[in-house]
Amino acid sequence: LRHRLFPYIYTMNYRNHVDLEPLVQPMYYAYPDDANAYNCKNEFFFGTELIVAPVTEHTPDKTNLAGVDVWIPEGRYTDIFTGRIYEGNQFVKMYRDIDYIPVLAREGAIIPMSENDRTNDCSNPEVLELLVYRGNNTFTLYEDDGDTLSYQNGEYLKTAFAVKEDGKTVSFAIMKAEGDSSVVPENRTFVVKFKDIVDGKVTVNADNVEITNNGTLEVKITAKADATILVTVDDCTYLENADKKQELTRVISKFQMSTDRKGMIFGSFIKKDKPLKNISKDFRGPIEEILKLKY
Repeated sequence: LRHRLFPYIYTMNYRNHVDLEPLVQPMYYAYPDDANAYNCKNEFFFGTELIVAPVTEHTPDKTNLAGVDVWIPEGRYTDIFTGRIYEGNQFVKMYRDIDYIPVLAREGAIIPMSENDRTNDCSNPEVLELLVYRGNNTFTLYEDDGDTLSYQNGEYLKTAFAVKEDGKTVSFAIMKAEGDSSVVPENRTFVVKFKDIVDGKVTVNADNVEITNNGTLEVKITAKADATILVTVDDCTYLENADKKQELTRVISKFQMSTDRKGMIFGSFIKKDKPLKNISKDFRGPIEEILKLKY
């Protein structure tokens, strides 16, 4: 994942070089007047688009899920691993198994990535993957040859992206790149992944377009690196959190207890009104996280 994030990280390091903005920043850098930003000691911004909350608690044998208190600033945030959507301006104790930690993309996030995760090649990718979350935002990708100081002589390229949400319409623009296009492949494939749009009517002002839907919309466009491209999705169906039954099934399935006991816990939540008092504190936390979400 870190290698695929190379375009994003390289852009953030350029921002650090030019604007003295570090890749990793504590929450109170962006929210110095909010007391909550000082009470999430391990949580941090990873660049402009992502919030990361490492899990440092021990994983209990009974649940196989460890928790971390996450402060979510105002707005809508989506976990890039689970697809779970959170409303901001609150603390949520998030529980994850050994494979994941909470990594939240803010609304309007644009995250450029390389499709290459199999070699140690750090050249600018011929296939650029763009993770897009609905909202209103811009992001400017920075690229140079990655090896020399030629960028000091203007040998670099900047490509601006913009996402706009207007009711049930989301548009995404790839602006004409500015600078020295020789530092990137002459022809480039942009794979635009609308991570929180389930379906919609897609129009693109380009040839060589392929549209797929594997649960969320993806638009693949091959064009000159300095092309101007506009992707519009009308009549959007937006991603929503999974049905509560599905979420409960997923979480309870990880608990270390008999199948009968799991069934009793699941049934009590489906038939009654959140009977947390009937569940021991060992298992209460992961279920409380689900109950905080909107469905």
